[in-house]
Amino acid sequence: MLQKFDEIEAKFERLTASMSDPEIIGDSAKFAKIAKERSSLEPVVETYRKYKQVETEVKGNEELLGEKDEELRTMAKEELARLKPELEQLEGELK
Repeated sequence: MLQKFDEIEAKFERLTASMSDPEIIGDSAKFAKIAKERSSLEPVVETYRKYKQVETEVKGNEELLGEKDEELRTMAKEELARLKPELEQLEGELK
């Protein structure tokens, strides 16, 4: 599943880059087509990027659960309690 979103994100980046191409800027029909396609991908890409960010935070906090410092472990547990539902919600949005 994530590979497909990586491909969508890469396409989004290519479209974004092409919008600054002087040749594309000079062709209003081509520019409009690219802008429309990019715009249609933007919500999915934003959600995917947020998903990746939260997933990274979850993994980091899970690693902290193995620390000796009790206060650090407690903070990690609290963060995980907040992050895991958010990760599930984002995953649901992506599906």
